[in-house]
Amino acid sequence: MNLAKCPEPLERFAVNGRWYCRRTGAGCTSVHFSAVGKNYTAVCGMVEGYQYGSMDGFVYSTVSRTPDDLYVEGISITHGSSPRRHLWTYAVGLNANPDRNPASQCPCTVLGTSRTQPTFLGNDYYCDSGTAI
Repeated sequence: MNLAKCPEPLERFAVNGRWYCRRTGAGCTSVHFSAVGKNYTAVCGMVEGYQYGSMDGFVYSTVSRTPDDLYVEGISITHGSSPRRHLWTYAVGLNANPDRNPASQCPCTVLGTSRTQPTFLGNDYYCDSGTAI
């Protein structure tokens, strides 16, 4: 990726002298990185997340059957198309206090969550919150 530009529809911005790409509005944003003509056996990268507002972790997960469904507030990394195959997910829960809003928590909190994550995730996910209360 050319670091002078972000892939559409993301926009470029700086924080403390480091450049990042971010989505420009509410809702879902997809970014496609083509691997046509490239052979690979692993996917490497980095995601740095910033929580803004009320996040719900694994949302709608009781009806999520595939990575094509809306199932997470966070980042979903997939491979292929029709259907997409899940590689890894970063979910963001409302806060780290398991006693508050259990439906919006990550399943790894002390009391867990009343929502379950989709089975297609396996162990290939991470869930956290930037809010401690």
